[in-house]
Amino acid sequence: MSLRPNRVGDPFAGTPHDRTQWFNPAAYTVPAPFLFGYAGRNSLRGPGLFSADWALSKNFVLTERFNLRFSWEAYNSWNNTNLSLPNNNVDAQNAGQISSITSPKRNMQFGLRLGF
Repeated sequence: MSLRPNRVGDPFAGTPHDRTQWFNPAAYTVPAPFLFGYAGRNSLRGPGLFSADWALSKNFVLTERFNLRFSWEAYNSWNNTNLSLPNNNVDAQNAGQISSITSPKRNMQFGLRLGF
């Protein structure tokens, strides 16, 4: 398999644009052996990424030397599913399918720090 296939049609025409078929693999063909395909560089785009990370913290002064910091952090606060890149090997059986996610589900953590 070469690094780039030949583009023979519109890869986004008539595709549902979901994780089962992100692009139409029939829009590409495998070039002849020892030839480099003419599909443009970055001609396929994967799904977008959106993540909102939030943090709240409060500092408490205990004495002149000691202070206490309490923090709450939330990663991927809105719990968006960020899909990974699709399989771009056009002669594979699962071409155009997305099989994983990029960022994890919502995570939260609490922290307590004593400073002196």
